[in-house]
Amino acid sequence: MQIGLAAVGFTSTVAQVVLMRELVATLYGNELLFGLVLATWLAWVAAGSSPRGLARLVERAPHLPGGGREGVVTFIGGLALAAVLFPAQIALVRGVRTLLRVTPGALVEFGPMVGAVVLILAPLCLLTGLLFTLGARLTVERGGVASQAYVWESVGGIVGGALFSFVLVRQFDPFQTALLVSAVNLTVAASFLIPRPLPSLSRFLLVAPLFIILIIVASFLGNHLHVATLRWQWQSRFYLP
Repeated sequence: MQIGLAAVGFTSTVAQVVLMRELVATLYGNELLFGLVLATWLAWVAAGSSPRGLARLVERAPHLPGGGREGVVTFIGGLALAAVLFPAQIALVRGVRTLLRVTPGALVEFGPMVGAVVLILAPLCLLTGLLFTLGARLTVERGGVASQAYVWESVGGIVGGALFSFVLVRQFDPFQTALLVSAVNLTVAASFLIPRPLPSLSRFLLVAPLFIILIIVASFLGNHLHVATLRWQWQSRFYLP
């Protein structure tokens, strides 16, 4: 479960930075938008992880039998869903000016800007908050302590922040970055499907080909999506064949 919680932290950190950059570029934002994004992110994650929020679905569920197998299946599904939501939310950010019918080059009014930020960030933030709570519960049910969930989620966040700062932001466009994160999530999700008695090396060798294939797909598909969605905002700069 440690690697799953690390994947949640990794996804959350990279997604936060990428989506913030996209929102600032699309909405012509300033310090006010930065604060709005951070406050919204914290609020939605809290809603997803709080026992009074979305996580009440986990807290009120009966004890997960069989070592929490049902919970593991839910966790796997959540990682797979995060792999879809992240690139989808980038596309939504780039299309929000069209959806709001804002004149090209014009500033978005404060009300629509707040509504756009709140609604766009909600899906992934709620999901990562829920996954953290579920991961913490599964950790405890497997004999660990809740503090381990915080440690591994933080480790994933640190790795994500460092990797984005020194590699991803320099070498890859936003969609390639999002799909690379999706590749990590899908690979981790696949690793949970492998029987636990297998040695760690054997498990790694089984999922490594999947990760390599997903990375290759992410590189080509990400660039295509990047150019295609930029055309929504800068049609005069990009010419259709």
